Amino acid sequence: MYLEQVESDVFVVMVLLSTASEKVTETLSVIETALSLSVGEKLK
Repeated sequence: MYLEQVESDVFVVMVLLSTASEKVTETLSVIETALSLSVGEKLK
């Protein structure tokens, strides 16, 4: 019984981690785009 509980907890944590990493990736790409745009403006 205890093992099943641990497995479900691990599954929840994995889902949360994958969701969080997707959000981080999105945020990083947005920051990267903003940085390249601002650098491009400075280079003009």
